[in-house]
Amino acid sequence: MKSPFWLLLLCTACSTHNTADDYAWLSSERLERIQEHGVDTKQRTPLQFTNGQTVSNCRDYLKQNSDVLETSFNFMVRSEYMDCEALRLNKVYPVKTLMTLPGIAESICSALDLHSFRHSLRPRLLDNQVTLNDLTDGKLSKDINSCTYDDSDTYFNLSAVLFVKTPTGQEKLWVEMVDEIRTGTYRTYTGMWFHRTSPTSLWRAIDAP
Repeated sequence: MKSPFWLLLLCTACSTHNTADDYAWLSSERLERIQEHGVDTKQRTPLQFTNGQTVSNCRDYLKQNSDVLETSFNFMVRSEYMDCEALRLNKVYPVKTLMTLPGIAESICSALDLHSFRHSLRPRLLDNQVTLNDLTDGKLSKDINSCTYDDSDTYFNLSAVLFVKTPTGQEKLWVEMVDEIRTGTYRTYTGMWFHRTSPTSLWRAIDAP
């Protein structure tokens, strides 16, 4: 398999500010939100952590070292704190310009290992169903930087926010997940790192449960 054309352009097109890594911000919606005035102190629905503390803005969220308490309510509330995670990324990979990487949506659909992280679709996966492209019961759709699986029971979306290529050639992708079961109260929103060892290998979650 040949390397995607956008990877061949990466080193000349990505930013390299304050880091030895090449990187590209991919989500215009997320960038607009984290560049809003007062985003770090904006009041949000309270979110509980396992240490007993509760936060209600990004400034306090980013000070936390413990995990979010695993409750249905907290999993739904985390959608409001995706901005906070993007702010954390911005400290390491400062936003300069937005890029569109042709082929990234297809890469999420066809080359991201669904067995490498926790989500509602995982218990339904057969051994030969590794990527979203392998699922046949629902509708699969692609946007500029995202892939969505939609059926009568589930809405599942993976959106690429940040692409990073390290000096050693490792590729990492920060992906936001929206996972909703329509027939119940399960909804979760989270972000996680994926990596791959070569342009032809699968994306796999890093340190995911």
